[in-house]
Amino acid sequence: MAAPRASLRLVAPVWNRGTSGIRGLSKAVDPEGSQKKGRTLLQFLTDHFYDVEAVREYLLRKQVLKVQKKNRSFTYIKERYGPYVAGAYFVLKQGGAVKFRDREWMRANEQGLSSLEFRKLQEVPVEAVDASGCAINYQGLDNLLALKELQSLSLRRCPHVDDWCLGRLYQLADSLQELSLAGCPRISERGLACLHHLQNLRRLDISDLPAVSNPGLTQILVEEMLPHCEVLGADWAQGLKVMRCPKCLLCLSALLTLLGLKVYIEWTSEPRLGKAYPGPRSTLLGPTPASTEPTLPANLSARLGQTGPLPLAYWNQQQWRLGTLPGVNSTEAGDCGAWGAAAAAEIPDFASYPEDLRRFLLWAACRSFPPWLPTGGGGQVTGCEDPGDVPFLLLAVKSEPGRFAERQAVRETWGRPAPGVRLLFLLGSPVGQAGPDLGTLVSWESRRYGDLLLWDFLDVPFNQTLKDLMLLAWLGRHCPSVSFVLQAQDDAFVRTPALLDHLRGLPPVRARGLYLGEVFIQAKPLRKPGGPFYVPGSFFEGSYPAYASGGGYVIAGRLAPWLLQAAARVAPFPFGDVYTGLCFQALGLAPRTHKGFLTAWPADRTADPCAFRDLLLVRPLSPQDSIRLWKQLQDPGLQCRAPEAEAGRGGQGSP
Repeated sequence: MAAPRASLRLVAPVWNRGTSGIRGLSKAVDPEGSQKKGRTLLQFLTDHFYDVEAVREYLLRKQVLKVQKKNRSFTYIKERYGPYVAGAYFVLKQGGAVKFRDREWMRANEQGLSSLEFRKLQEVPVEAVDASGCAINYQGLDNLLALKELQSLSLRRCPHVDDWCLGRLYQLADSLQELSLAGCPRISERGLACLHHLQNLRRLDISDLPAVSNPGLTQILVEEMLPHCEVLGADWAQGLKVMRCPKCLLCLSALLTLLGLKVYIEWTSEPRLGKAYPGPRSTLLGPTPASTEPTLPANLSARLGQTGPLPLAYWNQQQWRLGTLPGVNSTEAGDCGAWGAAAAAEIPDFASYPEDLRRFLLWAACRSFPPWLPTGGGGQVTGCEDPGDVPFLLLAVKSEPGRFAERQAVRETWGRPAPGVRLLFLLGSPVGQAGPDLGTLVSWESRRYGDLLLWDFLDVPFNQTLKDLMLLAWLGRHCPSVSFVLQAQDDAFVRTPALLDHLRGLPPVRARGLYLGEVFIQAKPLRKPGGPFYVPGSFFEGSYPAYASGGGYVIAGRLAPWLLQAAARVAPFPFGDVYTGLCFQALGLAPRTHKGFLTAWPADRTADPCAFRDLLLVRPLSPQDSIRLWKQLQDPGLQCRAPEAEAGRGGQGSP
């Protein structure tokens, strides 16, 4: 029997004056039992893993603090000598070099720069900075962005320069002509896309970027975005520069979409959470008895189920006494903001609500926003007022400004041009509160494809209802005769031909009031704080109405003005699909289920194209999976076994 090992005192070392550095750490850790003479410190730490982890965390913390200290702003120098001297001092302290206008390159020597030299340079702009290998990060860029006359900037081999840093360089767009990013390990295609606004660049070095998976294709895209700039990158792509004849450029432009798609689909995006409301729910498997003609009574209490004792929750109370939302067609704070101000005053625990929910409630009644216009003009979405332009099915896809890969995958697969079908993407402003400024890149995309409906509001999850309402208003003005509208997320996959066949086969009476999708009934609000679909009990009580999942559903085009009227009389709710269900309930219409709509598709079934044979819409799928699946379904040699007789036809809708 083996002898028992001596127990260890698992106490984290205390970092204080008595335990400084590695030597202090060896004193702070006191395992029971005497130590053998001659054992080195490294051997001692190796025997006790938790001590090594403590050393590692300590050293990492020291390194982070060191980088932060190097990137601080020299406020005193800026106030006394001006931004040029402060920026130059920052670069020299980092070990770089600067060049003032009409002066030689300057590097810090052992003595540094004297205040006398600074006084001579207060009014002299800095025109070039060589920060190669420096520890500049996002915070430290503040010192460089103040150099408004900067023409040349080298960030070669800077380990902390990343995509977010490139999103800030637009502030130097008027002056910057040369930029080197060679060897930066944290720069990817996403960051290079933010350089689109640097139209004055004449030379750009993007060679040796390990985070860029396709250097050659990326260089072609960058050259298209910056047509007057010499781009240094992959060797084979540089060879393409000899082909500058008009025919070659025309071929490159024609192939740009296909080549660019391979880059777009590899851009990583934020993980998407599948919407799942807890509580009892079921999918309606049979026909839903409901009227096909909308009506909007003066009193909506009975329609919305407010027939029993009235709950004390704010939404229930508001809906009971609501006539029309105040200032529903205005964004003036004194009009549409009145509803939100009342909510903040009347909800007793409003301050404890999540920040996103509080922001939504404060401005929920503001529903009229101007379009976001692309920079440089162009990119306007044309209407379909002419009889020859009216689509049978409008594909209205909700997206976000940064999800380029998802939009491109839709364009190349189920959203590609087809008779009677039109594709539009619904987006908020690409200029958000945080992250890279995507305005210029989205403008370029809008001008190229002409399929982006953009509005000037923050594109955040709780503003998805705004996209629904703004689309309904756009339909009423620019496309009032469309037969059907599919509203889907950009990570959905739609078998468009099968959906068209189903819609064309509907009886006219049912088609007039169509609200079709994966229907949930008796869903309960999520009461656990911290989740994306949390609803406080003080805001809403009861069950949700029957509604079609926001992942994808179809409505009759003629219902757009009716839904807008209902929305003006239904109190705002933070989740778009639930709110749509409330508006349909107010109109006396009920959703119809279809087995071919699956908005919680299991990831392990994505690889089987035969599983999609009888489906109409599934989500979520990545751009790569959508493109691969599309190609497999287009293969004439695809063979699938016949479904079991008792399983029936999965694509058959409710009668």
